[in-house]
Amino acid sequence: MAPRKSELPKDSDDEENESEQEKKLSDSYSDIEEIPGIGPATLAKLKEIGYSTPESLATASVIELVKAG
Repeated sequence: MAPRKSELPKDSDDEENESEQEKKLSDSYSDIEEIPGIGPATLAKLKEIGYSTPESLATASVIELVKAG
């Protein structure tokens, strides 16, 4: 069985792409309420687990976000 993507070592290109995405997200929106797809229910869940800025959301892991519901 092939290793999952998460099990493979990260390339420096992947890390650069993540940093670029984080910067774009934080530059584009001053509040997570402005991000398309985040409505009142999602906003409440995110704030409940500690995400209140685009920067904090951009650095969140998928697992953390899935736990939010």
